[in-house]
Amino acid sequence: MQASTLVSLRANAVLIALCVAASDAAWLAICGCSGHPNALESPMVCLAIIASAALVLLAVQRLAKLAFDVARLSRRISPARDGA
Repeated sequence: MQASTLVSLRANAVLIALCVAASDAAWLAICGCSGHPNALESPMVCLAIIASAALVLLAVQRLAKLAFDVARLSRRISPARDGA
């Protein structure tokens, strides 16, 4: 594997972990503030945690792609050369 592939895989793994952690924390706060902390054991809440983590992941990836495209179009970054 090339180094860029490994870096991309690692970055995506970290992004997924952060999205799941943020989603889990948000649902913990929601269940805790509503007075039902045991609701986290429910399969429906677990599915909601995974679904919201996936939505956050897709939104972050979309925003990152848009930011990269804007930076490339404004020539703040340039493509890497083969020898560089």
